[in-house]
Amino acid sequence: MQWIAIILLGWPAAIAGSVLIASGILRHSARMTLAGAILAAGFILYIAINPPPFRQMGLVALVGNFLCAYAVKRRTMGTAVFFALPFLVLEVYLAWAVLTE
Repeated sequence: MQWIAIILLGWPAAIAGSVLIASGILRHSARMTLAGAILAAGFILYIAINPPPFRQMGLVALVGNFLCAYAVKRRTMGTAVFFALPFLVLEVYLAWAVLTE
């Protein structure tokens, strides 16, 4: 049971979500982008339960991922990339913080 929580709330979900979001943007697939947003939601919500500024960053990233899927559906790829950036920046920052610890 512990492994399910690790997979859904940890780095595997974040990495798989990032890959699906990026692939969805590149392939113009709103379903793939939405799947990435849903998959990454557990990781983002786990980050959002931390004190500020991570709470706000997590909530912005969560909303941004779903807006990214909507932008892909509307075929506005520049906007989709803009909405995907908060999650990618948050993910890269956290990975850097973990690896340099």
